[in-house]
Amino acid sequence: MKKGYLTRIILLVLAASLLLLLSKYVFPTGLMHVGTHEVGFALIVSLVVWSLFEAQLSQEAEATWDARIERVTKNVFQAVLRRDLPKELLDEANNLVLNSSLMRQGFTVTYTLMDDKFCPAGGDELDCVLVEAIMEFTMRNVSTDTICWPVALALPNPVHPKLKDRVKVTSIDVRKGGESVVLDLVNAEANFRVAMRANENTAVRYAAGEVSLNRGESCTFSATYVMAKEVEDSELLQTLYPADGVRITVFDRAGDARRVTFARSVHRQMLEHIPSDLRHPTAKIFKIPGYLLPHQGVLIWWKKKPHTENGAENTELTTLPLVIAKASSEE
Repeated sequence: MKKGYLTRIILLVLAASLLLLLSKYVFPTGLMHVGTHEVGFALIVSLVVWSLFEAQLSQEAEATWDARIERVTKNVFQAVLRRDLPKELLDEANNLVLNSSLMRQGFTVTYTLMDDKFCPAGGDELDCVLVEAIMEFTMRNVSTDTICWPVALALPNPVHPKLKDRVKVTSIDVRKGGESVVLDLVNAEANFRVAMRANENTAVRYAAGEVSLNRGESCTFSATYVMAKEVEDSELLQTLYPADGVRITVFDRAGDARRVTFARSVHRQMLEHIPSDLRHPTAKIFKIPGYLLPHQGVLIWWKKKPHTENGAENTELTTLPLVIAKASSEE
């Protein structure tokens, strides 16, 4: 509320109160009583009418300014981009980037593929692949407000009931200012197991609590979890927040004997393959060097090592255990 408007309201209230008091105590009868009372009452009525009128004008002015700002914003986009973009597209760009309050930095994920077996109900023992993941990043508040960040993971929900038991979050650690943030892992685990029972939930959230971040404040996040996959399966890593890049490392306990692993960026940029060091010669390391928008990421999938007609192993892919695949639109 503007200062001048508030001052006028106070003066009107004081004047009306003074006149009504005069009509009651100083001029209890006669013409002065009628005059002071009527004028005081008229001031009260005019104050109410004026306030309603000012509120209406304020709403109309705010709507007018919002429309002007929207037109200016669109004109700026058109002037800078030299494109007459649809409003819905500009709104989507705002929702994905300009309205983002949090950003991931130093986003790294390490996957380890391990062969395992499980027994479905009333069936023979079947092969499966367990994927152990280690995720680390720094979450930073890039807005001017205090933001509550929900600490959560979304893990794929297997179809086989026996595989659901293999999916688990083994650890989550969040640190702000060098101190560990208290999380409710017991309740998170209980809710996670209940949600896993519903097969319609293709992905299940493991919600461990919230972290309050002030303007410019950041916290570190690290988690280890296990996903249960089929012998030939995939894993889609997506970020729900803008990120300054992502680096992924894939280990396969079976080496190159059983599987061929593929990877493709869900991004306008191709994946960059990074040579592994001497400590981990079998590691496959790659990254997206540019910024990621929400819902972008990396798709990883694996297939059994192909064999020739006589049953011998096909050697054509043995020298390329991880294939960086292109999107069909880029071929």
